[in-house]
Amino acid sequence: MKALNDGLRQALLDDPKVLLMGEDIGRLGGVFRVTDGLRKEFGDLKGIDTPLGEAGIVGAAIGLAMRGYRPVCEIQFDGFVYPAVNQIISQLAKLRHRSAGLLSMPVVIRIPYGGGIGSIEHHSESPETRIPIRGVRKHTAAAMVASAFTAPHVTEFITVDVSATMRLRELVAGRREFREVRVTPLVFFARALLIALATTPEANASWDEEAQEIVLKHYVNLGVAAATDRGLVVPNIKSADRMSLRELAEAFAALTATARAGRTSPQDMLGGTITLTNVGVFGVDTGTPILNPGEAAILAVGAIRRMPWVVQDDNGDERIEPRWVTQLALSFDHRLMDGKQGSELLADVAAVLHEPGLALL
Repeated sequence: MKALNDGLRQALLDDPKVLLMGEDIGRLGGVFRVTDGLRKEFGDLKGIDTPLGEAGIVGAAIGLAMRGYRPVCEIQFDGFVYPAVNQIISQLAKLRHRSAGLLSMPVVIRIPYGGGIGSIEHHSESPETRIPIRGVRKHTAAAMVASAFTAPHVTEFITVDVSATMRLRELVAGRREFREVRVTPLVFFARALLIALATTPEANASWDEEAQEIVLKHYVNLGVAAATDRGLVVPNIKSADRMSLRELAEAFAALTATARAGRTSPQDMLGGTITLTNVGVFGVDTGTPILNPGEAAILAVGAIRRMPWVVQDDNGDERIEPRWVTQLALSFDHRLMDGKQGSELLADVAAVLHEPGLALL
């Protein structure tokens, strides 16, 4: 430290254009006390305390160098230099290069490090944050990449008036047997999907590459995509097609509570056959969902909004009314389903939601 201090002192004695600037280099003597005593010896204008602003320190030093000074600026620790990297590369180095050396830009940047000091760096040192990829997010990312590059995705969309379903939900929620159960609109969307699958079994299937077979599932393990603090998880409701509406509502409530608490087990996410995802909970109208690996289809439900809608009465007369409207997006594996089958499944789901009474047919 004394050698550095002596070197700086000699530079100040030899050249009146040399000055020191940086974080706490004056009164406190800088990190490791390298500049200790120099301000007192050479005056305030030779040992300038600057704010804790690395970009400002280097930027000021560049300006001084352009005016003929020879600043020696100190950044308190090596980790703090990141905010000044743009000034060093895009200004300091560029000015010397573009002037072909006519502007020598004699700036010295001191960045102490080491010395056995385990200090805590209290202000931002980098314009980026790096988060390790692990756990649920790592597993989900790998699965989504595998799905996207294995199954040829097709996505179709439909906009549907779900006013009748919303009225039905209110009616059901008010019934005695449902008073202790949270009946959300998503339960009815799930029910509509389960009903529609009866006429499009190809949507509840998987592709066995090794055996070169299409495997039709005679049961529905309904996956429900859930956003959690750990990342996206897709637990599934086993044998959802055999459940009553109340049982389905209870299963949804249990699945959601478990996911939010971070207690979803690996077993809960195995064996899914088709998935439902609710992007509407984020205020989004629709999306192009990626298939859960090994499944043939995934249905995305958008936000349910009050919108003006053209309504036709029994006489064919049209009028505009405010209705509950949503958009559905169905992504499917084109190896397992043709466009006709995908379109029919999406249209059947929409038809049940538009007129729930069709479920009685």
